[in-house]
Amino acid sequence: MMENFEILIRSILLRPDQPAVLLLGHFSPQVHNAHGFAGPDHWHSIVAQFYDVPHVSVKSALFPQYMQNPNSINKYYVDPVLASVSGHDLIADVLIAYMQSEICKAWSIAHGNAFDAVPAHTPGSGDKGGLFGGLGQRPGVPEEEGKKAKDAAGVDAVRKPSLKEMSQLNVPAGRINTRPNSGRAYEEIAPFCVSANDLINPLPPSLFYGSGWFAHHPATAGGGSLTTAAHYWYSTLPTSKLRIPIQVGAGDIGVYFLREPVSVVGEGSSVECWVDDNYAGAKMIENAGDVGAPTPTLQVIDHYVGRGSHFVECQLLGEEGQGVAPFKIVGIFST
Repeated sequence: MMENFEILIRSILLRPDQPAVLLLGHFSPQVHNAHGFAGPDHWHSIVAQFYDVPHVSVKSALFPQYMQNPNSINKYYVDPVLASVSGHDLIADVLIAYMQSEICKAWSIAHGNAFDAVPAHTPGSGDKGGLFGGLGQRPGVPEEEGKKAKDAAGVDAVRKPSLKEMSQLNVPAGRINTRPNSGRAYEEIAPFCVSANDLINPLPPSLFYGSGWFAHHPATAGGGSLTTAAHYWYSTLPTSKLRIPIQVGAGDIGVYFLREPVSVVGEGSSVECWVDDNYAGAKMIENAGDVGAPTPTLQVIDHYVGRGSHFVECQLLGEEGQGVAPFKIVGIFST
């Protein structure tokens, strides 16, 4: 709940176009019943604090009422998870209130009526570009007298700062669980995924020829085809091997597979997966589990793999010539 979410947030913040990130949280009775107060949103808050991004949530508005009378918030939900029209109105109100408070705070700081932060530009300080400054002149704002001619002639031209220099926030130099003096140099993430959904990094059919593995896709398009469990690679023939090429950044390698109900697959089936020629470090993955429906599950199979091109190899276990329950792989993921 924390590490996977951190990879998501960090990968967005590392983008060269530096997008703004805001976490919009939604309180769910079902999630609270499963985890208590310290549910996934608690771990998401830790990520938000570490990366200094706002986490706006309706939990503080609904939680006291919910604890006094769980039925008192039913009007905000269509089921124990999803928000109703009233629930979405509440989410919108909370988000709008946050935006309004930030705008008012910035205006007060710029005018010297509040001191939460030292503004880079204040009204009357010579900045003609508006309240928040910027990389260039605002449309319709006259430039300083004579400056245009000087710039055109290359005299006294002022270098415009880069986006990176203008940024007030930087991505931390390490992740939440990075330890100093660990003896291993920190490696930045570069998330990469090879999905069985062939819309994302499709694999050439030649990878499956003679391997004993096959690609499954829904026969018709629609809502069902959009689910994670709708696309997968599968095999029922023990000793069959599938080799998937990947790109690696920080070095963690994981296999997404479908864990299936014991009532459907019985004892199930299993595979061994490893990276490159590291068969000694292979991890065994079993698909039978105590679940009510096919559930996408992540199993990390290796760490500290060098940055660059590698491959993951998975072999279906069992006695050759005797079929087993299909083992279904949804994709391969690396950090």
